[in-house]
Amino acid sequence: MLASILEKEGPTLKNPGNLNNWIGLPLSLLALNENHRYAVLEMGMNHPGEIDRLCQIARPTIGLLTNIGSAHLEAFGSLSAIAKAKGELFQSLEADHWAAINMDDRLIRDQVRICRARQITFGLHPQAQVRAERVEPYDKGLRFLMCTPIEVEIDLPLHGNHNISNALGASAVAVTLGISSEKIRQGLEGFPSPVHRLEIKKGKQGIHLIDDSYNANPASMTAALKVFESLRKGQRGGLVLGDMLELGSQSTKAHREIGRIIGITGVDFLLTLGEEAGAMAGSARHGTRPPHKVFSSRDPKGLIDSLPDTVREGDWVLVKGSHGMNMETIVKHLEEQN
Repeated sequence: MLASILEKEGPTLKNPGNLNNWIGLPLSLLALNENHRYAVLEMGMNHPGEIDRLCQIARPTIGLLTNIGSAHLEAFGSLSAIAKAKGELFQSLEADHWAAINMDDRLIRDQVRICRARQITFGLHPQAQVRAERVEPYDKGLRFLMCTPIEVEIDLPLHGNHNISNALGASAVAVTLGISSEKIRQGLEGFPSPVHRLEIKKGKQGIHLIDDSYNANPASMTAALKVFESLRKGQRGGLVLGDMLELGSQSTKAHREIGRIIGITGVDFLLTLGEEAGAMAGSARHGTRPPHKVFSSRDPKGLIDSLPDTVREGDWVLVKGSHGMNMETIVKHLEEQN
């Protein structure tokens, strides 16, 4: 989103795909040339110290933390440890740099104490400097009034309230760079839907397919379920979900909690793939509004074979799981052009 905004102002480098680790980030930087006015780089990590090392390489002058979620719990053990590791980004910034602070995330706010940089805040919090008001759905996504404090109405072509937070974070960084509200609006409204991230597709037999197969953790799974419910609006539909990986000792508990949420939602079917997703299915069965059909498989072929007897014409279907579960193979099987 930030790159989409900055491209309205001048040539902008952004890391391609997910080239965001100690190999990918340098590869991204090697594409930087004298014609670029901006560089937008994602930093990924799954161990303490990795963000610090990436900051030594990239030397950022603006740092943005979007949220603290439960991805990579296996390596860190707790959300506070994840927050501390992500906080290495803020710690790397100098006094004349900028840090964009998500006011809606307490764990990010806690990292401010180690930050010497100038700060700009964003979020739905009423005291955020860049905030959203009057959020409402429209046919292609979400519409909201962004206050920077200049007010501008944004038609964001994305679903899911978490994308409001993403848009505000990108806008906050743009504000520190002096980008006008009009160019921020143009950048956000022209933002292409990310591949395999809540991407709405046409499926076989008129299926409404929601492809969120890029990755999964408890926070993104919960967000995807909310989007699924808001789009299907009580129509027939169901879920095809894979394991959420890298959750360590919290894995079974996390899968059961997602199953608990599904069990009170009243979906028509739940198909799961993987060892841990079985706990999700078991928990969903015991809800007050359990799925009418629950099927679990550890084998992709077994799950694919179950689809013709489960999915009906016109159904809404959400496909999601961790990247390592290769849920995109399920999406391809359900797509209209298959």
